[in-house]
Amino acid sequence: MKVQDYLSASDEQRYLILSQADLRLADQHGFAQAADARAATVTGAAAALATAAVGAFAAGLSAGVNWPLVGGGLAATIGFAWAARQALHSARCVQFHPRGYRPSDFSDDVSASKAHAETISEMLEDLDERLEFNRKVLIDRGELIDSAMKLLWKTPFAALAAAVVFWLGAMAFA
Repeated sequence: MKVQDYLSASDEQRYLILSQADLRLADQHGFAQAADARAATVTGAAAALATAAVGAFAAGLSAGVNWPLVGGGLAATIGFAWAARQALHSARCVQFHPRGYRPSDFSDDVSASKAHAETISEMLEDLDERLEFNRKVLIDRGELIDSAMKLLWKTPFAALAAAVVFWLGAMAFA
């Protein structure tokens, strides 16, 4: 809706819409906090698994080369590190719109001596735009963390496949 649409509403309707927009924005911030917690958990788990995979890779290279361990460790390191990167990236909240306004946001309205109804109507239009922008940010963040979690579960299978390939390669050259 545009400012003109909101201006045609009654004062009671505008305040109802304003309160509902503020509630929705508060919900979005709650969803963002939950996404941050999820991102932190997945990042920590993936980073720990990547560290363990580096250890397995290094163990495969010490005291004679254990090719299956090298291959599996390398694949696991890459997969878990990539999952950690995606999870960490999902926690970025670039330009996520906050609740409320700064007092200076109203300086033009005060200077122009705008009517109260017009100021509220402009706020409603702005809140609608904020809500839509935040919705897209939350969807993008959700897709990233979902991708990281899928990678977290798929990496052991990739590591197993790499270990088998490296084992077959070692057997062929032995």
